[in-house]
Amino acid sequence: GIIYVPLGWISNRVDPGGEQVDDQNLGTFLLTFVADDSFGQFGAILLGVIVAVACITTATGLIVAVSEYFNSILPKISYEKFVVVFTLISLVLANQGLTQVIQTSVPVLYIIYPIAMTSVALLFLTYFVPSPRLSFQLPVALVIITSILSVIHRNGWMDLGWIENMPLFANSFEWIPVMIIGYIIGYLIGMKHEKVKYS
Repeated sequence: GIIYVPLGWISNRVDPGGEQVDDQNLGTFLLTFVADDSFGQFGAILLGVIVAVACITTATGLIVAVSEYFNSILPKISYEKFVVVFTLISLVLANQGLTQVIQTSVPVLYIIYPIAMTSVALLFLTYFVPSPRLSFQLPVALVIITSILSVIHRNGWMDLGWIENMPLFANSFEWIPVMIIGYIIGYLIGMKHEKVKYS
């Protein structure tokens, strides 16, 4: 938040002085413009170093985590081999260009984020309300289905007009009512089973 809120604030108030964005990503253009305007030629070098350092730490952490995970479920393939494979995959994906990376990742993120937020919300809820396992499993399953169908419809891969009638669809939060209904149904069905509580 400390980094991204000021970046957003600066980007919304910068005056590029009539310079054209052309084919660049708008965010990239604004960052390079502000760096150049503030620091001159040194700004491009400074921005490059900052982005490289920030990204290399994130990339290293992600490659290590993913490689360790896949090595734990497929121990016959060494951790080192997974590191090499995921590094090469990342190299290929990263060199598609920022616009292409964003276009490719947005549908995936529209599926993953609701699932992740549902999981976190339900786990947080168990600190206050002990709940049966079904009240976790059912809403997550329903959110997965809802998220996939929403992405299919929003990208025009299939016309699912009925999904637009779901509450909060216009704000991309159609999964929230699904999560709540799934939790209630799962809780009622699993009420007599053992309840989970984290403390």
